[in-house]
Amino acid sequence: MKKLLMVIAFVSIGIVASAQNWKGEIGFGASRHGGDFDGDYRFSWLAGVGYEFEVSGPFSIQPSINIVKKGTNKKVSGSKIKSNAYYLEVPVMASYRFLLSDINLNLVPQVGAYLGYGFAGKTKAAGIKADTFSNRSIKEQDFGIAFKIEAEWQDYLFGLRYSTGLKDINNGSSGSIRNKSILFSVGVRF
Repeated sequence: MKKLLMVIAFVSIGIVASAQNWKGEIGFGASRHGGDFDGDYRFSWLAGVGYEFEVSGPFSIQPSINIVKKGTNKKVSGSKIKSNAYYLEVPVMASYRFLLSDINLNLVPQVGAYLGYGFAGKTKAAGIKADTFSNRSIKEQDFGIAFKIEAEWQDYLFGLRYSTGLKDINNGSSGSIRNKSILFSVGVRF
């Protein structure tokens, strides 16, 4: 799975690029586990780089590579659980650019899917700390859908992204766990 994710990542953005189609972004927000576990929101962030392939006029495809921190807080039987997980994510978004003004202001709704691989994290439960993925209670692979609305002004980007996992990341038999996050981001084209 690691090799497949790396191949997808390099193929996604490794194609010869022209100026102004690369973008970098950072963001912050909140994430939680949904599904049967249904935890509370916890601070989340992302940092990444992507490329925009113009398909036809205002329509484009935007693959990216992001590092995303996700996690949750939950009280179970009086014990508090805090979970942090770091994922390498490869979202591929379809976007449509609406020109809003003559000063190069655009509104860009996006929809797509992401593939993620959890590579680090800590979980604390009942006073015991452990690596999030080491005991295999949480699966490393994640897959889901994402929605984003982005405002572009010249080479500056301001976005709001919501993603929800479609894959159950719980390795146990105690119900489903799915990642959910909402993130505000700022970025720049280069």
